[in-house]
Amino acid sequence: MTLTSVARALSLCALFALFLCFSPPAAADCTESRVKKLSKQGKTVAAIAKTCEMSKKEVQSMLEEEEEEEEGKLLKGAPVGQCGCWGPIDPSHRQPEPSCKSGVAKPRMCNAVCAMGGYMWRGVCT
Repeated sequence: MTLTSVARALSLCALFALFLCFSPPAAADCTESRVKKLSKQGKTVAAIAKTCEMSKKEVQSMLEEEEEEEEGKLLKGAPVGQCGCWGPIDPSHRQPEPSCKSGVAKPRMCNAVCAMGGYMWRGVCT
C-alpha cells in the first residue's frame, strides 16, 4: 500500500467513527405520537418505556396528556350541527370534525322535509 492509499483509508475510518459518535440515538425515534401508537396497539407502559429507553413516568405523562385532550369530545352519534336544508349530500361522505372523539363526522338525515324537496340533514360524530 502506498502512503496516499493508507491516508485515504484512515480518513474514511475517521469519518465513519465521527458518524457513529454523532448519530442520533435510537430513542429519538420515540416521539409522542409513536408512544401513543404503541399504547393503542396494547403495549404496556413498562414495555413502551423499555422500547423507547424512557422512564415509566415520562411515558405515563405522555399518555395522560392524550386522555386530557380527549375529555370533553363528543361521542359517536352526537350531533355537531343543526338540521337544515344544506343541499344534496352523499350519505357515505366523511368530514374531519375536531369536536368528535373519533375526529370524523358523517351526515345523518333528520325527520323533516325541505321546501324545495329532499330531507334536512346534519352532521353527527362517527
